[in-house]
Amino acid sequence: MLGFQQCCDAYQYDALGAACLSIGNCWNEQRPIGAVALSATLGHAMVLLNHTLLFLFARYLIRGEVKAHLNIVTYQPTARDQWVKTFVIFSIFEVMFSGLASVMLSDVAAGVFAAFAILGFMQKDALLLSIAGAISVLIRAAYLYPILVIVVFFLAESLFQKRKTGVWAALFFVGIAPQFWLTYVHTGVFAFLDPATVNYWREFHFSSNWAGYDTLVPAQGFPWKVEGLVGFSVAYQLQQWGDMFALIVGRINFYFSSFVLWGKVYLSSPSERIFTPIIGLCSFATFVASVLYLKASAWRLALPLSLILMQSLIIVPEQRFIFVIQLFLVVYASLYCFQSISGFKGVFSSDEDERGNK
Repeated sequence: MLGFQQCCDAYQYDALGAACLSIGNCWNEQRPIGAVALSATLGHAMVLLNHTLLFLFARYLIRGEVKAHLNIVTYQPTARDQWVKTFVIFSIFEVMFSGLASVMLSDVAAGVFAAFAILGFMQKDALLLSIAGAISVLIRAAYLYPILVIVVFFLAESLFQKRKTGVWAALFFVGIAPQFWLTYVHTGVFAFLDPATVNYWREFHFSSNWAGYDTLVPAQGFPWKVEGLVGFSVAYQLQQWGDMFALIVGRINFYFSSFVLWGKVYLSSPSERIFTPIIGLCSFATFVASVLYLKASAWRLALPLSLILMQSLIIVPEQRFIFVIQLFLVVYASLYCFQSISGFKGVFSSDEDERGNK
């Protein structure tokens, strides 16, 4: 739709959607019902959904609606300022993720909903956490364990603090229950996806010595190997901790020191991915700016993002799953720049700022 080539597993989504519509077979052994349903109902219009979700994410944050436990400053930007800042951030998203959003995969939709779930966790909004989290997991199983952990943490925190509204986070389990039921009907095993398929892909990822790759099928893509090292599973068995550390460093370098224009995910040549320390420095500067903007609130965002990063460093060495982390880094670094340049203070402040306002 926007000039990006459809490829590989994007066609599989088309086939799944067609089967779902024609014969009612909406279950797949490795893709949740949400991805199949989107493919069946939207088809290539999923491209428009992805770009719209990116815009809504930028707009939601700029409007300053993330307020719950974070202190709110008295100054609010004008409507014109909000729209200008929204389009600035959305433009950055388009440069970074237009290719990823345009190949009709479910990664962007699932990632943005995961980001909204994390915002629910940040602002202690149980309904946003549970609903957005369930939608995200039903689209991409990669977010199951990170979202599951923060939902359990949220419920335990609410119980400890005696916040009755926190129990609404349990709706997350209700939301993902249909996928467990479908898998049980087809396999006889109570699991989120077909256990045999999950075990295959877990071993496939966990045993690799790749620093990263751009497609799910390395034979059709361009994996970047860390030469001379064994994969995580073998390194763990042999207690070769140096190899494990080198793989983690290699993947961090792949995620944060390389770039493909427009976020293209199906490369025609390995040379399309640019590796340079300058990109790594920019990523680090973005991280520092985000922390400075969030100040005391940074830890609550760091928890779920660290879970996603840990999963990507150890199990799934693929750029797509760092997408959620990059969303937040871009937004909060941009807000910090707006604050520094124009005096726009945003919706977050430290405790000291709040006491000063009072």
